[in-house]
Amino acid sequence: MNNAIIGCIGGYKPSDINTWCESINDFGFDGDKIMILYPDVHEETVSYLKDQNFKIFRADPNTNLYDDRFLIINHILSNHSYEHVIHCDVKDSFFQKDPFAWLEDNLGDKHAVVGSESVRCKNMPWAVENYKKTFPYEWEKIKDSTSFCCGVIAGRFEFLRDFFLILWRYNLSGVKFYNGWWRDQAALNVLLNTIPINLSFKKLYHNDAFVCHLGANVANGDKNLMIDDEPKYNENGVVSNKNGQDFCIVHQYDRIPDLKLKIEKKYDTRAAQKI
Repeated sequence: MNNAIIGCIGGYKPSDINTWCESINDFGFDGDKIMILYPDVHEETVSYLKDQNFKIFRADPNTNLYDDRFLIINHILSNHSYEHVIHCDVKDSFFQKDPFAWLEDNLGDKHAVVGSESVRCKNMPWAVENYKKTFPYEWEKIKDSTSFCCGVIAGRFEFLRDFFLILWRYNLSGVKFYNGWWRDQAALNVLLNTIPINLSFKKLYHNDAFVCHLGANVANGDKNLMIDDEPKYNENGVVSNKNGQDFCIVHQYDRIPDLKLKIEKKYDTRAAQKI
């Protein structure tokens, strides 16, 4: 049975997404590549995605990515069948190894995985601002828990199909202070602290070598507050954990200027060679 990788974009040019797309090709992925397009996507981006053999779905022009992406993903998955599914942010992520092989070997009796942001919710300024305001009733329960990122969620098809609908509905129940207020990650962290959802997820840290989210590492000025080892990268931009294991997925690499330059050089050089 096929696997699927799902991304969502709005307003991007091919240069904004080519690293993500090319890195999928690098590990020899032969499943379905799905892209959900929000308003203002450049037509050259649509042509690029078609050339890359993506299945393209267009979102309602009256919606936005942060309010409705998980609902649209649920709709898509309700009309398809896969073994494993990976939802992954596009502009600031890339793949280094086959994540589906990792899922086959490591998912065990769990249904899905999420990756740690290496800091507790109460010690992450953005989480204090967002989670606390969005779900004030639940904040006391989750503030001492590790923050997990919704930028990469992976696992078994049937579970994620249904979980994404739950996540979307819980997202809508949060307080929205202004248009563009991101509630989906706050909703994820609340749900991860409920027993039914908690028991279904395998919560990953850097020693698992599946995904690293680099944003909190950079934004958190006090490294003593980190609850995980900081990733490292070499001169070629390959990101690994303290044990020398390369991560399958690297997210928020653009928060580290030197790493961003290395990755852009790698993929821009490759794009130039294809012209």
